[in-house]
Amino acid sequence: MRIVKSFWKVILWAVVVLLLSTMSGEKVNEIPLMQIPNMDKVAHFGMYFVFTFLLLFDWARYKSKALSWKQIIIYSLILVIAYGGMMELLQEIHTLHRSTDIKDFMANSAGAFTAALCYKYVSALFEKVQSGFIYKASE
Repeated sequence: MRIVKSFWKVILWAVVVLLLSTMSGEKVNEIPLMQIPNMDKVAHFGMYFVFTFLLLFDWARYKSKALSWKQIIIYSLILVIAYGGMMELLQEIHTLHRSTDIKDFMANSAGAFTAALCYKYVSALFEKVQSGFIYKASE
């Protein structure tokens, strides 16, 4: 139960990614924003950037002493990239009117790697912004 409580954000995001990945291709094509060329690749990149960032964020706060930070990053990347691969394979189900696309998988992976590379900088900025709001709220 402690793991679910500690990782609720990333679990929720995994469900969101699952729902978006299994949405009918016909419905996806109805979204006006998706008519922009390569917008789907940007969406894939963004979803997996957020996925990896949330996983690293939750794992950093989980206070696991059994793993080094390098191991946490490696395991997070493996988990998120494998999940992205499974989502691409799942899209091959004919009732979804979607298909597996290696470029989507590459965009997923690029989002994951980018999040891992810039996690420290983005989380430090997030903490700084958050502490500024807390400080102003307490005045």
